[in-house]
Amino acid sequence: MYCKYYFKEVVFMELEQCDGRVWDFVRVLKIEIDKATAPILQATGLTEMQAFTIMALESGDPHSVGRFAEQLNANQGNFSAACKKMEQLGLVTRRRSQEDERVVTLELTELGSEKVKLIHEKLCQMFKKADLNQQQLDTIIAGYNEAVSLFRKINTKKENNHHA
Repeated sequence: MYCKYYFKEVVFMELEQCDGRVWDFVRVLKIEIDKATAPILQATGLTEMQAFTIMALESGDPHSVGRFAEQLNANQGNFSAACKKMEQLGLVTRRRSQEDERVVTLELTELGSEKVKLIHEKLCQMFKKADLNQQQLDTIIAGYNEAVSLFRKINTKKENNHHA
């Protein structure tokens, strides 16, 4: 048996009894994160996709447009158009690979780096206002790591079933 917060109630359920509540957990978490980060996006003038992309570039994630699209589960053509827009806004530069012209890589510009710094500052301010203690932060980080591990496991099994 495991325990999960369902809105403001604590709900106990067996794994075999998973129903729409799991979807509600994901949905509510996404809504609350979106509401919390909306002022940051507004302050930077970025869309969620633009913010994700420049933050990933800053953190050393894959730099090719194709790899980004794959990582974000986005259509490569749509993501490529979004990257073109980010280049027009001065956030990134796009470069074709000399080894394989089909591969386009992204690099942060100075403006993109400034936006990343602003996002970091706003995120820190947001979490400081939440007045978390170290134990709460550790619990959140542990839960995050468990959730990422779970969804990676699910996605790996899904990919393996898709290729089989």
